[in-house]
Amino acid sequence: MKSPSLVVGLALVLAACSAPSDPAAPPPSLANTPSAASTPAAQPASAQPLPTAAPTVGTSPTLEATPTVGTSPTLEATPTPEPTGFGSAVFADPDDCTNPEERYRVAYPDSWYSNAAMENPLNPDGDGIAACWLFAPTNFSLTYGTEIPAQVAIVIRRYDEWNSGTFSGRRVLSDQETVVDGLPARVQEIEITERSLAFAPGDRFTEYVVGLEDGTYLVATTYLGPDYASAKSVLDDMMRTMQVGMP
Repeated sequence: MKSPSLVVGLALVLAACSAPSDPAAPPPSLANTPSAASTPAAQPASAQPLPTAAPTVGTSPTLEATPTVGTSPTLEATPTPEPTGFGSAVFADPDDCTNPEERYRVAYPDSWYSNAAMENPLNPDGDGIAACWLFAPTNFSLTYGTEIPAQVAIVIRRYDEWNSGTFSGRRVLSDQETVVDGLPARVQEIEITERSLAFAPGDRFTEYVVGLEDGTYLVATTYLGPDYASAKSVLDDMMRTMQVGMP
């Protein structure tokens, strides 16, 4: 016969083991186990469609352009039109004139002035003043039978003879051979050593002496003018345009 205390103790132990820790929570086995009636029936393997990959738009690899050195567009310079017109290769804005008696044509700056032809007021049939032999940076008046106006900076004349050496009253500072319109010439810079009607001691001028085919000389020289350096520069450019022997 078993002792009642053991029976009671065994019952307490069994009760403690079977009692849930949280009376309100459902049994774990019932909370997470789906009902047998709701379990879907397994489909045969052959009846299941094979997964098909959906086409992806724009998934091709993108190639980024590699910058190329020196591919910048090249701008070619537009050639500047060649200047046209007599003297335009020398002067930006040229004017020109012709001396029909001495038979030459020459260009000069458009801002300068040259003389027009003038008849002999004393004898209309006599020799007058030819055009295109006096040049000045300012306007000037010319009177027949008088001296060359003081504004004149360049004079062009023809001479039957010409002495290009040093002689009384002048000293040659420089003397160079050159060519004017295909003709032999020389250009000299001269200093005045004695007073004359037109020059004072120390004055300088530059002259081109061109030997013509008939044995005469065409002489182009700076004159009084207010600015010798400027007149010399213009004379040098004028002689680059000189055409001798015009009809």
